[in-house]
Amino acid sequence: MRLFLFLIYFQIFTFLHAQNDPNMLLGEKTVYDVKYSIFKVGEAVMQIDPELHYIDDSAYYLVTFKASSTGLLKFFYSDLHICYESYISVVDSNPTYSEREIYHGKTVDIQHDKFGYSDSVKITTRQFRKKRVRNFMFSAEDKVVKDALSAYIWFRQKDIFYSKQNIFFYLNNRLNEVEISPSDEVLVKDDYLVKKFNLQFPGVADIANDDHYVLANSKNLPLKAQISSDVGRFFFVLQSD
Repeated sequence: MRLFLFLIYFQIFTFLHAQNDPNMLLGEKTVYDVKYSIFKVGEAVMQIDPELHYIDDSAYYLVTFKASSTGLLKFFYSDLHICYESYISVVDSNPTYSEREIYHGKTVDIQHDKFGYSDSVKITTRQFRKKRVRNFMFSAEDKVVKDALSAYIWFRQKDIFYSKQNIFFYLNNRLNEVEISPSDEVLVKDDYLVKKFNLQFPGVADIANDDHYVLANSKNLPLKAQISSDVGRFFFVLQSD
């Protein structure tokens, strides 16, 4: 389950390639190796559909995140496949509808979420394995509240991070907070400037609040992320062409 959390949290980390023109995001695909120490244990793919989708005359991105276990993790813990899809407003990056499918061995977990925004955020969750529908209401006052993939788009649409940013995203039927702080540290890798962003996860018990970061190049494309836990360090590394 920890790998599942790390894979989903990584969606928040890949925000840094900023764009102002919404059409410039269309059709983009990035692929990352997931590593535990020096061992590859999975692969994660983030993709934005090449066409805008229209719901009630409003334009939405269709964003897909897929992750699968490989190598040692697949051998010891059986197959793990995750697929997230979310329709996200081009205007304000709010989600309207998302689907989540998790396949772990013989277990299948499917969940659909519908979002409504006003003074608060209302989320209707349909859990197919448990055969139930649940409603959640969260205050949106002084908070940025998204789902995991719309948090990705929200960050992608921002220009430059000069100061600490906080966002709350809906995952596992609760709000999870991520704090992103730009570091003064600038590195050089393969003759390119690389900037470091430190990460914190207040209130997330499975992840200790230290030694998490993202490295991004001068085009703000994430090159590497590190997440530390009580079982070791996980890395997400952008695959080269």
